[in-house]
Amino acid sequence: MSIGLSTSADSVQMMATIEQLVDQALSHSSTVRPSLRAKATSGHSRAGAALKAAAAQSNAEGGTATGPITGLLIRSAAVSGWPGVEVSAYADDAATQKLPLLRLDRLSDDVLIALFDGLPRVVNFLQPPESLHFGVRPTTSFASGYMSFLRGLGYGGYPAGQQIQGQQAAVAMRSGAAAGVLDVAASAASLQTAMKTLSALDSAGTFTAAEFAVQMVRAAGMQSFQWGVTAPTGQWGVSAPAEATAPAVGRIAG
Repeated sequence: MSIGLSTSADSVQMMATIEQLVDQALSHSSTVRPSLRAKATSGHSRAGAALKAAAAQSNAEGGTATGPITGLLIRSAAVSGWPGVEVSAYADDAATQKLPLLRLDRLSDDVLIALFDGLPRVVNFLQPPESLHFGVRPTTSFASGYMSFLRGLGYGGYPAGQQIQGQQAAVAMRSGAAAGVLDVAASAASLQTAMKTLSALDSAGTFTAAEFAVQMVRAAGMQSFQWGVTAPTGQWGVSAPAEATAPAVGRIAG
């Protein structure tokens, strides 16, 4: 506002209009991201048409931000490693009240800025959905040193594809010269036994190659940050002392 001031008349004009200009900037800040998303998506698709309609409505209504505009600036190799990383913020500790994302821009290869409409209690960073892959997780809970989370197959009350909370099974690796290569037969037998114990297979106890693949799927990883927590504990890594005032890292959810 002050870079172009050269006379006292300029200063008077600036002081008379600064509040109005700031209000205009704030009211339109929430239209920037919807507009950019609409431009980046083809209007011929249903999703593209919906984005364009949302952007048009936001512009028509003025796009007034309702809460304080807050944000974060992150410098990390994760920004360049996953350029499609998704950021979401929530106004409550339970992460149920999602805040509007006003801006999400990469300032450089490894610097990301995000602005939210409101004050977040939880901010989640999620790997791009295309990072879905097969994999196992190292563990000390099983002698093999590796395990897989169990997922429902549509039997025994467990929805197909949904992770069964608190349930894992050992997976095996080949030995000798093939160390580090998954022993598919042994791993499938271990998973089948674990699923049968949970009554999560059909009545015949069948465990097909497709059902084995469901167990091998590893979803995109999520890193959660919560305001006022200390060292990561539990599923979300939250343990908040009363005196804490700064956000800390929660643990990665599987």
